[in-house]
Amino acid sequence: MNLFHKFLIAFNGLRNKQDALADSNKALRIKPSDAIDYYNRGNARYRSGDKQSALTNYNKALRINPSDAEAYYNRGIVRSQLGEKQRALADFNEALRINPGFAEAYYNRGVVRLQLGDDRGAIADFNAALQINPKLADVYYQRGNSRSQLGDKEGAIADFLKAADLFGERKDTDNYNRAINTLNKLHDRPSHQKQYPTLPLQ
Repeated sequence: MNLFHKFLIAFNGLRNKQDALADSNKALRIKPSDAIDYYNRGNARYRSGDKQSALTNYNKALRINPSDAEAYYNRGIVRSQLGEKQRALADFNEALRINPGFAEAYYNRGVVRLQLGDDRGAIADFNAALQINPKLADVYYQRGNSRSQLGDKEGAIADFLKAADLFGERKDTDNYNRAINTLNKLHDRPSHQKQYPTLPLQ
């Protein structure tokens, strides 16, 4: 996917959802064999809440261009949300085969593995994502969940603390408080002992 197409995707993400959808429909009428336009329309459909149509458009994009890691990744996201966990794993696998440096694909594959009860596989994916990008707060949070499930309390605490720090750096109050609340529950401290503070809603 070239830089111009990436610009169009980012631009569409900032515009009215219906405008983005209308533009992709128009582009496909002019050139119905362009994979990027199906990809863009899939994104627009997803943003409007129509996941089945998004899936259909990603399928069409990948039939035209089966080497688009981002299309596999987005289709994996949709399939995961539709409950198609094994198919989502297959899409994330393919995205990573094409682009081994795709941190978000490792993360989301890890989330699906966590949902399927494969905590060790999830941790391996979260580790890989953090090797690529150590600033992904959500990855630390989910790795903390996996470590907690495996009984690694100290590792889980370290991950939830790191997640809280990163959420705090980006002023993400809701997720900061989520990490802190999870941390306090993990500590299981008596009420008279000091707990990690939550932040007020902005």
